[in-house]
Amino acid sequence: MSCNSSGVVWNQGQVRRWMKECKECLQRLFLLYHLGSGQPARGPELAVMSWQNTNLHPRNVYWFSGHLNFVSRYNKTQTNQEKERVISRSMPPEAARLMIAYLTFIPKVLITFSHI
Repeated sequence: MSCNSSGVVWNQGQVRRWMKECKECLQRLFLLYHLGSGQPARGPELAVMSWQNTNLHPRNVYWFSGHLNFVSRYNKTQTNQEKERVISRSMPPEAARLMIAYLTFIPKVLITFSHI
């Protein structure tokens, strides 16, 4: 980053490198979630993981009773039973703190940098 008369000039190569590192960090956090929250989730349970509400889906990441919880509504017999079951998984506390820090700061910066 440097400054000139027209404002801040970002080093685009460094920004791309940092964005790549953020993606790798999220993949590692996801691995901690997947391996550290009990029985690993099935693929369809992981298809939509959102920390904020959208027009299509409500969020499924919650802070409850001192734990970061991921709630999904899928199970392999759902189509046979015509019911959905709520499945909640909690991350280990150390991993949860990292995930909360990531979700608090990184997405907004990534959105800003994606427009550079």
